[in-house]
Amino acid sequence: MIRPAALLLLCAAALPALAGPAKPGLWETKTTSDGDTETDRHCIKANDNSFEEWRGQINKGCTVTTLKNTATAQSYDYSCVSATQNGKGHLEMVFSSPTQYRAKLSFDGKLIAGGKTIPMAMKMEQEGRWVSADCGAAEPDEE
Repeated sequence: MIRPAALLLLCAAALPALAGPAKPGLWETKTTSDGDTETDRHCIKANDNSFEEWRGQINKGCTVTTLKNTATAQSYDYSCVSATQNGKGHLEMVFSSPTQYRAKLSFDGKLIAGGKTIPMAMKMEQEGRWVSADCGAAEPDEE
């Protein structure tokens, strides 16, 4: 099965921006998918921690449904139908404080590339923690 790196990177970079209480500054994320773990650092600006801004970045052809949003948690289902992918998924995210969160994302469907249709199943878990108000050399995540 193929796991599209672009989808994984988009989700990993955007997760800190999904729910409202994320503290601006340098965040460290630990992402685990298919037994592999990757740690990254991202700079989140004060105006970046908005779900509405992030939702506009979802791949063209994808729709968010069943949105449940509280002050510290968010979950939703999403489906994608386009020339390059077809499937559905679910995301859950909980902030235990403005400086720490946990998230789970799944996607099941098909990737369409080079005239071939390839089954795709992805499960990803992520933990994030705020490191510092100063982002240092880390660039802000692009919108």
